[in-house]
Amino acid sequence: MNTNYLDIWYLNSVWSLLSSICCGDKISVKGNLVVIEKNTPFLWMKRKFNGNSRNDVYQLVDNLFTMSEYHLKEKENVIKSVISFKSNIILGIRGLLNLRETYIDDNRFLSLFNSSLEKMKILRQYYHEENEVKLFEELEDQIFIKNDIYVHKSSNNLQNSLNQENKVNITQQNENLTSQTGNKNGSNSKIYKSLKK
Repeated sequence: MNTNYLDIWYLNSVWSLLSSICCGDKISVKGNLVVIEKNTPFLWMKRKFNGNSRNDVYQLVDNLFTMSEYHLKEKENVIKSVISFKSNIILGIRGLLNLRETYIDDNRFLSLFNSSLEKMKILRQYYHEENEVKLFEELEDQIFIKNDIYVHKSSNNLQNSLNQENKVNITQQNENLTSQTGNKNGSNSKIYKSLKK
C-alpha cells in the first residue's frame, strides 16, 4: 500500500485528481504516483511499454476506500485539516464511474471493478448531513443501475442477434416459397397454352 495515503492531504489530492476522469481515460499507477491518461490513439502502446495493469486499478480503489475510512474515523482531524475531504471523495467516485465507461466491453474488468466500487459502503456512516447523504445515495444507486444496464445491454444484444437470425430464416423461407410458386405458375401457363392450341 502507498504509505503516502497516511497523509490526509495527499489522499485528498488523489480523490480530487480522480474527479477529473472522463469517459475513455485510464488510470496509471506508478509507485506512489497516480496519473490520469487521456484517450489517444497510441495510449495502449504507452501503457504496455510502462507495464500498466488493470489490477493496479482494483488495488488503488481498495486502498483509497480503506485509507479514507481510516481518516474519517478521526473526525476532528478531518475537520481541522481538510474540509473538502468528504466532498472530494464523492467527486472522485463520480470520476471512477466515468472510468467504468472506458471498459464497457470488458465484462471481467467491470465485474471486479463494480465489486471494488461497492466497498464505498464502508464510508456511508461518515456522511450525516442531508445533502451529503443524498449525494452518497445517488452514487450508490448509479453503481447498481449501471450493473443492471450492462446485464440489460447483454440480453438486448442476444435478443437482437436472435431476431436477425429469425428474419434471415423467414426471408429464406419466403424466397423458397416464391420460387416454388413461380415454378407451379409457369407449368400451369404451359398447360393452359397447350390446351388452347
